[in-house]
Amino acid sequence: MKTLGTIVLALTLALGGTAAADVTYYLDAVHGNDTLGNGSAGAPWQSRDRVLAVVTGGDTVVLASGNYGTFALTATAAGGWDLFDDWVTFIEAPGANARFELIRISYTGTPPPDPYQVGFFDAYLRFEGIHVLDGVECFGARHWALIDCLVERYGPWTGAFENTRKMAVYFRSGTDILIKGCEITRTGTAVEGRGHDIRVLNCHIHHGTHDGIRAKGWWHSLIEGNLIHSFDDGVTDEEADWSSHCDLIHLYIPLPGIEGMQNRDVIIRNNVLYDTENQIVVLMGCFESDLRNQDIVFENNILGPSRATLFNNLDPCDGLVIRNNTVVVFDQPRPFGRWELENYTLRINEDSTGVQIYNNILGTCMIKTGAELLVFDHNLIQVPPDDNPAGVDNTRTFARNTLVGVDPMFVDPGAFDGVLDPASPAINFGTRRLAPTPIWEEDIVGTPRDWRPDLGAWELPGQIPLRESPPPIHYDVKTTFVDDFADGHYRDVDPWLDGPRQQGMNWDRPDPVNSKFCVTPSDCFDGSNALVGPQGDNVSTRQAWLFSEQGANWADYDFTFDAVNNYITRGSGVMVLAQDRDNY
Repeated sequence: MKTLGTIVLALTLALGGTAAADVTYYLDAVHGNDTLGNGSAGAPWQSRDRVLAVVTGGDTVVLASGNYGTFALTATAAGGWDLFDDWVTFIEAPGANARFELIRISYTGTPPPDPYQVGFFDAYLRFEGIHVLDGVECFGARHWALIDCLVERYGPWTGAFENTRKMAVYFRSGTDILIKGCEITRTGTAVEGRGHDIRVLNCHIHHGTHDGIRAKGWWHSLIEGNLIHSFDDGVTDEEADWSSHCDLIHLYIPLPGIEGMQNRDVIIRNNVLYDTENQIVVLMGCFESDLRNQDIVFENNILGPSRATLFNNLDPCDGLVIRNNTVVVFDQPRPFGRWELENYTLRINEDSTGVQIYNNILGTCMIKTGAELLVFDHNLIQVPPDDNPAGVDNTRTFARNTLVGVDPMFVDPGAFDGVLDPASPAINFGTRRLAPTPIWEEDIVGTPRDWRPDLGAWELPGQIPLRESPPPIHYDVKTTFVDDFADGHYRDVDPWLDGPRQQGMNWDRPDPVNSKFCVTPSDCFDGSNALVGPQGDNVSTRQAWLFSEQGANWADYDFTFDAVNNYITRGSGVMVLAQDRDNY
């Protein structure tokens, strides 16, 4: 491997010299001359250090074909920390093949406190069209961009722990970071870092041996329009101690897990994700801290199968929106290297709060009991789960507008474009009315969403469906109260059960009790939702209570229900019209 030495320039307040603003300079690593040239197109300089001696904010540097070695700038306290006060652009000349060995933006000395990892000096450096042979590293820098670059790392990428841990783009603290239109490949991890206002847009990220994007404390950030696939180290954990699980998007809270290190307000939109040795998406906390990820939106993405859990909300997250995503399910396991990929599971942690899951074409699901689901409806679930989700207190199970075990009718599943046959049951089956926040108004290719959005990432164009009808409202005295639990919950008043003199019931489970009711699909009622009480046995009796106060005095009302009792051999029953635990 040929590696040129690093040239580190310690910037001072004198940087910039007498060069005029908004000047374009030219470099030619092969034919340029630092002594005889003047930096013009006709007489280019040869080296980056020559142009760095004069370049100032607003300038552009055009690079002809050639290897320009390592680009390194170092901020110092003596230099006022900031590198530039306006954008300096290094751009490849048309048709050229300009290369840097490495790009490093760093600092020396003791930096000021930066508890929220926003960075502490302005770089204002933009690289366009450059081939970076051995990675990009930025430490504490604000305002930098990689646009239309090819970024790699020198191999090997397997065979040792340090090889799989190579990162093509790595940054530690910073604000306003743009990675757009880049190809990032031949690496361990493609993008890893922490900071604020990070945008990874329209990149092709592929063929790595660890993670695609590893977000370790991203705030107010966007991951959009990327194609991410083919991450594998080729071995199992048992075969090599350097083995690394390969996840395509990994949101992670690093040690020591203090405030500011969580991922917060991150949107993951319009990405195509497939072929990985482990998980497509995973949300993790910090094992030494109770800090939680917050306000994560996952929308308009297309996902293929994985080897481990497809979408794994492994640790609690507060505010998780999963909407208009498409999971492509194949008839047979999908071959990928030595593996067969057949996991389609959406897993939600039992302690997650503010979860919204709607307008999706899902594979299957594992909704852990205890998760707070604000919305869990208007989904197509292709593979019925082994265990139906149980709605307890703030949780929900399958609701009225859920399609389970239904074929979404992809035109070409292997294309990973999400395109549906016009006869698909997912067309015009989505909701706006139930959405707590406005949906994204375009599909993955930019087609506007109509009044009744389709399920999944793709929208059939040219449709003019009727607007979604709200449930009827009858302004009359309610004397009949019903609950079919079709909303997947027992704590709500189901608006669809409102009728003449009739209303859905709103139940409350008082504490303390020794067990819980849940709502879940029941074979006893042909798969419809049912309220399931606590189970006892031959020697113990379990009491559990549900109350409703909707009927005011509850005088002279009829109460009708269907009940099945098949778990206590000595008998049990249902009690109604109790005033409290002592009066019934």
